[in-house]
Amino acid sequence: DIVKEGHQLLGSVSYGEPSVGPAGKKSRGGYTAQFTATVANPKEEKEAEQDEEEPGKTQAEKLSESIRDTQIKHLESLRKWATRADHQALLQELLGAHPKHLPLHLERLKALDEIANPDLEAADAKEDMKTRCQEIVTAADELLTNVDLADLAGHLGRRVDKDDKEAVRKGKATTKTKETLVQA
Repeated sequence: DIVKEGHQLLGSVSYGEPSVGPAGKKSRGGYTAQFTATVANPKEEKEAEQDEEEPGKTQAEKLSESIRDTQIKHLESLRKWATRADHQALLQELLGAHPKHLPLHLERLKALDEIANPDLEAADAKEDMKTRCQEIVTAADELLTNVDLADLAGHLGRRVDKDDKEAVRKGKATTKTKETLVQA
């Protein structure tokens, strides 16, 4: 507890019997030692992370969230013209199951922006772009309806007490929400 990460410990190490040097002083041959304290054990870091997890979540809820997050990652690989139907079907299924989950709405916006028909001619491409832009605006409006903007502004406007675990956890969630809105 006394030594922190990055502190340096300096000292000298002597070996053997003392010898009489010039001016009658006794001295030993030795070396100067220098030690630097490194990061904490990974085991301690994992325990700290487990303490920060939301209290009251069951293992089933954690599993459900992990599956949802994995499906969202898979959606990113389907975000191409050739697999647009699969992407749309999985996205609609996930939005039906988790209508307020912001990363899903963000994925929908990215898909609407990136998935375009490469075979369209100039006139048709312009019309397709207008339609996609309208769909993007609608999707962004849906994302904004799922965020309590007054609560977000209120929480971002005040300082968080580092000792209050609940406030720190809520602050992290609020920061993630803000980042999602900025990306949208």
